[in-house]
Amino acid sequence: MYPRVSSSFSDHHDHLFHPIHHQPPIVTQLRVVPVAGHDSMPMNLSGAHGLLFFTRNLLILRDSAGNTGLGEVPGGDKIRQAIEDARPLIVGRPIGEQREAVQMLGYLFYVGDRARTDLAYRTEPGADNDWFRLCNEKAMTADGIVRLAEAAYERYGFAYFKLKGACCAARKRSRPYARCMIAFPKRA
Repeated sequence: MYPRVSSSFSDHHDHLFHPIHHQPPIVTQLRVVPVAGHDSMPMNLSGAHGLLFFTRNLLILRDSAGNTGLGEVPGGDKIRQAIEDARPLIVGRPIGEQREAVQMLGYLFYVGDRARTDLAYRTEPGADNDWFRLCNEKAMTADGIVRLAEAAYERYGFAYFKLKGACCAARKRSRPYARCMIAFPKRA
């Protein structure tokens, strides 16, 4: 369903992606950290995100074996509070399925043309890498999305991508998927 781009790491270390079979550690700490950042101009069903800043909640779990796990969910106080309210269901419980390592998923967005508004969306034209520059530039075509995927792969090594394409018709959303498969033939 999503463009799959395999890294040589996973090809040669497949054993790391299978479950570990031993007594699971117990969750000992849960922490929720709200974060915000200056955003580019990602598109959604209603057009461009209307806010210049994104918000997320980071979830940090620690366990009895000394491991730290990180996750992230949408921002906002109601979501933060829902996680806090779930604390009794999480802390003191064994970790479920545990792996040595997991593949990370990179999200890609269609990015609108910030020059068409007077809002101060983020821009980094002098960035020292393609990702920081391109994720703030207009990307509304299959070629633009493929350039973002290539830059994300080079910067972060993402092997899998999810294109957040709700701003476009399904037919238009399928083009970047196909183009990514062509652009990354050895990783597909």
